[in-house]
Amino acid sequence: MVETSNVGDLFTIVSNYSPEDESHRFSLRSLNRSTNEWELHETSKEVIDVKFTGQDAMITQDNNGNIYDHSAKYFSTPISKIWDFGVTTSGHLHLIFDSELISEEDKNGGLAAELAARGLQATVYFSDEHSAVWVRGEEAILTDVESNLIGFGNACVTDLSVATDDTLWAVNCSLNPDSEYEEFQLATYNPELNDWNLVRGAYGLSVAASSKDQVVVLNAVGELHKYENT
Repeated sequence: MVETSNVGDLFTIVSNYSPEDESHRFSLRSLNRSTNEWELHETSKEVIDVKFTGQDAMITQDNNGNIYDHSAKYFSTPISKIWDFGVTTSGHLHLIFDSELISEEDKNGGLAAELAARGLQATVYFSDEHSAVWVRGEEAILTDVESNLIGFGNACVTDLSVATDDTLWAVNCSLNPDSEYEEFQLATYNPELNDWNLVRGAYGLSVAASSKDQVVVLNAVGELHKYENT
């Protein structure tokens, strides 16, 4: 994956295989634009996902389903059993919980009550209904379990990025027929047509957009490709 902060810094997650215990270890890295190298970004936990809020607070998720607010701006203790998450500009949490780890009592209001007791503003979803969430301003953008967007033309997406100018960019579910790797096509949302315009020749696994003129796609071999004035 690749993610951009509000100031345009790029971050990615690197997986390293450990033969000693036959497991993968994940680390957060940021791009040094001078050397064009990914440098280790110090965190105390393994990181499998990172997102930035409207006020540039960094929130990470570890491989045990816990999310951490590194600025303690929105929450000071981790939130667990998370499948995916998003935080709006005002700090409202949109949390998809892992359905396999959640009791029926939690599903029927227990989780919402627990979060409210912690003083958190949150909307709760579950992974047996939704697979991913992103935010645009105060709006949540969700996919169903088949990776189809709810609204926004109901397109199938594998990744999505909301630029600071509110344009939407996605890596859809259409495979690159000319690649030996599993890569998907870049597209941008056309609100007037409620449809997605394909970006010719642009394929990858993840997208990070700072604006409609600065879009970066991470391909299957870890290379970044920039699409400007797209």
